[in-house]
Amino acid sequence: MKGLVMLKEIISEDILENGYLVGGTIRDILSSRTPSDIDLAFCKKNHKKVIEVLNNKEITFFPLDVKRGVYQLQLGQDTNSTMVEITLLVDDDIKKDLAKRDFTINAMAVFLKDFFSEGLSDNIIIDPFNGLSALKEKQIIPVSDIIFKKDPIRVLRGFRFQVDGFILSDHFYSLLQKSRIDFSQVSKERIFQEIEGVISKEKDIEKILEFFYKLNDEGVCYKLPIFEDGFNSDFYKIQRSSKEINKLITSKPFKEYFSDISNKDLIMALVFLSTLNLNLHTLKQVYPVSSKFLNFMKQFYRGFHSTHKELTKKELYALELVTIRDEKLLKYFLLGNFVGRIVVGKTSFIQGLRRDLAIFEELTRLYANIKKEYSGDKIMRKVNKSSGPWLKEVLRKVHYYALIREEQEIRKIIDSI
Repeated sequence: MKGLVMLKEIISEDILENGYLVGGTIRDILSSRTPSDIDLAFCKKNHKKVIEVLNNKEITFFPLDVKRGVYQLQLGQDTNSTMVEITLLVDDDIKKDLAKRDFTINAMAVFLKDFFSEGLSDNIIIDPFNGLSALKEKQIIPVSDIIFKKDPIRVLRGFRFQVDGFILSDHFYSLLQKSRIDFSQVSKERIFQEIEGVISKEKDIEKILEFFYKLNDEGVCYKLPIFEDGFNSDFYKIQRSSKEINKLITSKPFKEYFSDISNKDLIMALVFLSTLNLNLHTLKQVYPVSSKFLNFMKQFYRGFHSTHKELTKKELYALELVTIRDEKLLKYFLLGNFVGRIVVGKTSFIQGLRRDLAIFEELTRLYANIKKEYSGDKIMRKVNKSSGPWLKEVLRKVHYYALIREEQEIRKIIDSI
């Protein structure tokens, strides 16, 4: 509630008279949750005064859409800062504003003055669509029959609430069947933001996968970029292994060795690699994923699908190390391979990860010395041959056999040049 306390300190009495706390902020407070952001609405006739007062405070203030009267404040400067969105009421009518919202649990308001003087009691809530009752019953009920037509992203939002323990009402499902859901007019950034929101806020991967399963089951996925062909068999294997994967991402070795990989990145990688038409180049074009995530995803994906190779872990990791020649990328491959073995039931949990990491540390330590011992210059001098395309492949093979300590194979390679 830190953001609300700060807000009370900067809002003057004359602004309080004409402002409302609205939407998801009320829902979160009534659900005993700290609001992730704060939504305010003001009468148009007072908006100049509101903007003038707030813009002169020692806070970050910027317009989002001046024409529509949408502004934003940032309370605080650190990572825990609260965002405040300010909108202006159409015809200065709060009920008309609430009628344009998505679900009844988000269509409640309260006078700012009442909220700061009395707190949030049922008797001061403006609730024309019985959102309070729906919230108590954990029901997701559309405010009107046009909510999906106005903004298709609300379909995804509804399923997000379901993952959070809410029940999608008969009205929601009826509207879903009757409405022509068209995501083609919705920016891919907004779609990605909604998907990312599920993965970022939910800690239980089982619930996250349930979100995508429901979208797939209800025929929503095929309208979304990347997910249009549904999910492959890996999805259901990952779903069955979700408890073990949850243990992995909260384990001490995971946090120590993979600190540069967030839980969100790992879970997002699992979701994307479960799609039937995954193409990393297309993924970059469709959704605003970072280059770092793509690098991680590429190696993780290869590691995940390398569980079928008939090699020991040491042979497999040694082969990858001399191929990609990057310890960080090898670590991503190792993680993918380990998760893949969890999914197909080939490994025990924490002990298995520690053993894999011990192999990784041994190989990377050896590799530093092997590159010096079997450098390109030394091999060229030994075979009396100048550099060329042959050298790269020879180095790869020699380094690999040196890592797994097969000296005889090294001699055979050098003798054959």
